[in-house]
Amino acid sequence: MRIIEYTKQRLQAFLDEIDRLKESEFAYQDPREALILLEQIIKKDLKELSEPSFAGDDVVKEYCSHILSKLFKIAPLLGFILRATNVRNAFEIVGPLQRLASALLPPPGGGSRRNRTKLILSSEWAYSPFTYKRETIAKELPQFVLIGFPAPESSNPLLLPLAAHEIGHSAWSLNRLDTKYRDRLNQVIPDLIRRRHWNEYMEIFKEIRRDKALFTEDLNAPETWMLALDWGVRQCEESFCDFAGLRVFGLSYMKAFSYLLSPNPRGARPLHYPNLINRIKNLIHAAGRYSITLDTDYLCYFDDLQLPHLTKADQFRVQLADEACASVIHELMEDANVIADVAGIPSPESFAEEEKRIIDHFRKVVPAEGTPGLVPIVNAGWKAFEAQDLWSKSPHMLPRRNEILKNLIIKNLEVYEFECITNKRRKKIDNAEPST
Repeated sequence: MRIIEYTKQRLQAFLDEIDRLKESEFAYQDPREALILLEQIIKKDLKELSEPSFAGDDVVKEYCSHILSKLFKIAPLLGFILRATNVRNAFEIVGPLQRLASALLPPPGGGSRRNRTKLILSSEWAYSPFTYKRETIAKELPQFVLIGFPAPESSNPLLLPLAAHEIGHSAWSLNRLDTKYRDRLNQVIPDLIRRRHWNEYMEIFKEIRRDKALFTEDLNAPETWMLALDWGVRQCEESFCDFAGLRVFGLSYMKAFSYLLSPNPRGARPLHYPNLINRIKNLIHAAGRYSITLDTDYLCYFDDLQLPHLTKADQFRVQLADEACASVIHELMEDANVIADVAGIPSPESFAEEEKRIIDHFRKVVPAEGTPGLVPIVNAGWKAFEAQDLWSKSPHMLPRRNEILKNLIIKNLEVYEFECITNKRRKKIDNAEPST
């Protein structure tokens, strides 16, 4: 059957491409491990397709269709892995960021080297950091976190805090928060309709049973708010990820957020996010909850976005989604805080003295030794970046001031990672049983 031969050829083309990719120079091991996993998946499909065990054309078509869908999914992953080898990436930040991911996303069965959370960092041609959600790559790349940074900023360590937002998406999935908040909002939304929006709801959805106490028993009723539920849950996820980034990095998350997105990208509002001003107000509120000090004028950096053109019914659904998300915003803040606490991540404000010490080193144009983590390094980097007097007495440095500072931050992250590795080796030697 020709379909089988086509499918075999497609699989072999993928294997040939993986062989070429494996010849790339990888600055760290995780992308190569991902390639090997994807190669094993494709080889298994090719082997099964080559065995004469199919009965009937329909079975063959179904199996080949399944493989084709898998290839559509794997092709972008191969591209992501290829871009992870590009020298525009700051490979020095991978180790510290992988440690953060491992802390927030502990693998089942413990954190052995083989079982640890793996990270791939890539430069992407989209101007917004993104991640492949854990559930979408769970079969192909379990225990992997893939984070893409916009290519023009992929070597900018000041934007590292935004990676915590992307790791937050995996934490959302790992902790099954989608199920938790979908159940919550599925109760909240009908209650909002009943308490606040009954007349408007009846005017828009005339076919629904006109009994406020019993309208949810109408079999058609859930369909009227299902889109609002989906938007509301996705708003909850994005809010949780904001809070995770804020809880981990504190002020530098807010700085990185405004650097990349203020005042706003023109266009219609994405409905799966809270509107921008509400999103910023939620972050400001969460900062108070986490005892993080912010600039008093931070809200002024942003403008709201307009809704896209919607039907009256969808405008109503957006309103329900917004109100439903707002009703659980404190729970989302607390979940982010608890996950960070369980991961053993200190409050970013606890590093205040350490940040001063690191800034003193930056003023001397040397990295600081003995830093406790990447958070105080990045926070100190932002404070140095905004210090008007940084190297003001060295005019020869001023034309390349920002470039020098970013390289200095990266060098400090490299020193921190080297210290982590050598300390781990030293402990392993110290704890080893004496040889006989």
